[in-house]
Amino acid sequence: MPPNNATNPAIEASARALAELRECLRKRQSFVLEAGAGAGKTYSLVRVLRDLVEQHKFDYQRANRKIACITFTNVAKDEIESRTDRSPLIHCDTVHGFCWSLIASFQKQLREIVPTLPNWIKKLAEEEIGVPPIGIQFRSPACGRTDAIARTRRCDSDHS
Repeated sequence: MPPNNATNPAIEASARALAELRECLRKRQSFVLEAGAGAGKTYSLVRVLRDLVEQHKFDYQRANRKIACITFTNVAKDEIESRTDRSPLIHCDTVHGFCWSLIASFQKQLREIVPTLPNWIKKLAEEEIGVPPIGIQFRSPACGRTDAIARTRRCDSDHS
């Protein structure tokens, strides 16, 4: 006999999480979606992203707006893009890629300012970032204007 969905704790938790996500979006609030591995973060996020695209596709296209979906890994980013059919209304990226998209237009100023910061090479080495070669180079991904911001984070004993 198949399990009764009404008594399945995972399905109940997923339904509650989806309702909470939709309530955040109804209030036009950003949110963080935290759960353990395999808990359905990507599934829930894709559901609300598809809902947003369906509800706002004409408004967002006219206003040149996008939905920002920020995740920690390229694997998650690729999975979300795939499951949302690479919608042009969704700007899905990693934390680093999204942050870069915000500062990319300031490359000239960054090239001028960063080398003048006291001990900047030492600080980069301390952070184990690595020292960039002389003549700082920045890349330039494009990013449209965004509306709702969603971020996922795996939350378990190995990834806090």
